[in-house]
Amino acid sequence: MNNNVKIALNLALICLAIAIALGFLYQATKPVIAQREKEAEAAARKLVLPEATEFKGEGKIVEGYSGDKLVGYVITAKGEGYSSIIKMLVGLTTD
Repeated sequence: MNNNVKIALNLALICLAIAIALGFLYQATKPVIAQREKEAEAAARKLVLPEATEFKGEGKIVEGYSGDKLVGYVITAKGEGYSSIIKMLVGLTTD
């Protein structure tokens, strides 16, 4: 077999093995990444609406409660930036 073909096959096998390993690594870390994103979102909600102790709802508009009293809303806004999408949270009180 030609030396160039052997080198190409070795390179292809190495790339295949690395791609498979990367796929397994992605699947293993996917739940951890999702959990950390949820925690970061909860911390950001608390930062923009500090009066709230509990948040209810999912999606663009989330209600913030202190006990049973509605104290405000947290709104998620997204816009196109120069190189990526910009995500912003806005806290609105009921006052």
